[in-house]
Amino acid sequence: MLDSKLKILKFINKKMIRRMKRSRIVILLIIAGLIFCLMNFITPYTAVKQKIIQVPYTIQVPYTTTETREEVLYTLNDVYVIGGYYYALPPEGVYVNPGKTLILSWVADGDLDAYILTQTQFSDFKFDGIASNYEAHLYARQGTISAYIRYGDVYYTTLSKLIFTSTVKVYEAQAKLRWEETVTKYRDEIAYRTETVNEEYNTNLYLYLGLSISGVVIIFQLMKFKSLKTSAPSTST
Repeated sequence: MLDSKLKILKFINKKMIRRMKRSRIVILLIIAGLIFCLMNFITPYTAVKQKIIQVPYTIQVPYTTTETREEVLYTLNDVYVIGGYYYALPPEGVYVNPGKTLILSWVADGDLDAYILTQTQFSDFKFDGIASNYEAHLYARQGTISAYIRYGDVYYTTLSKLIFTSTVKVYEAQAKLRWEETVTKYRDEIAYRTETVNEEYNTNLYLYLGLSISGVVIIFQLMKFKSLKTSAPSTST
C-alpha cells in the first residue's frame, strides 16, 4: 500500500516538474517575443534602398521689358526775362535722336512764350523775334510743353517775352528728354533636377519575429487548453 502511494506521488511530482518546465519555457518565449518587439523600435534592423527625388534649385531667366528713361538737359532758377529777350535751355541747343520726347516746364510770375524749336525755326525766331513755325508752343505763367522727335536735329527750348516794357521772373524752368528703352532683366525661377539618393528604412524584422514567437506560443497554449478541456471526463447526474 505504501509503495503504491509513493509511486503515485513520484508520478505527480514528475508531472508537476514537467509542467513547471513547460511554463518556464512558455514565459521565456513570450518575454523573448516582447524583447524582439521592443528592439524593433529601439534598435531596428534597417536596410537601404535607392529613391529618386526631385531637387529644386533657382535659375535666372532673362526677359525684356520697356522702361521710361529721363535726362535733365538744363535748369534755370530765379532769372528774369526782360521784354524783347529770351532764354534758351541750354543756350547752345541740344541734338536729339529720333524716338525721344523733348520737354520744357516752367513756373514764373507772369506770362511767357515757351517754344520747342528746330535749328531752322530757332534761326527764324532770333531774326524775327517771334516763331511762326514751331514744334510746340504755349503762352502761360506756368506749364509744360513737349514734342516727340521724329527726325534727328539740333533742338532749342526757349522762354521769351515780346512786350519790351515788361519783365518776368522765372522761378524755375527745366528742359529734359524722355524716352522708352527696352532692357533685359532677369527673374528667379524654380527648376527641378532628378537625383538618386540612398534611403534607410526599418524592415520590421524584429517586430515580425517577436510577434511570430508570441503568436506561436499563444496558439500552442490555446490548443493545449482546448485538448485538455475535451479530454476531461464529464459528470452525469
